[in-house]
Amino acid sequence: MRKNKTVKKAKKQTAVAKMKEEFRMTPEWWAMRRELIAEQKIDPVTKAKLSPKANCHHLDSRNENYTSTDKSRYLMLQPLTHKVVHFLYRLYKKQGEHLFDTLRDIFKLMDKNSTD
Repeated sequence: MRKNKTVKKAKKQTAVAKMKEEFRMTPEWWAMRRELIAEQKIDPVTKAKLSPKANCHHLDSRNENYTSTDKSRYLMLQPLTHKVVHFLYRLYKKQGEHLFDTLRDIFKLMDKNSTD
């Protein structure tokens, strides 16, 4: 009897992806990350204390600037906040300012119907 095994295909890594991954393994990256967490302390979106697993969000992700250790180019975010920011940014690129109007309307309705 044959078992169904799910085989995960390895993604082919581009040269840019490899460069980014290698940079994120350097001692300079890890030192900067620790410094940013210690300095920033709080996730600016949730106002929660940053955990050691906080993500370093690139404010300038152009390839030529990706390996910069200039701390002004980064913002520390909790992992879920980081995912949400990228998700909303992709929507913003498609919808523009209309996205904010839609979110504002949704939040107003939620407030109106809230039992808090």
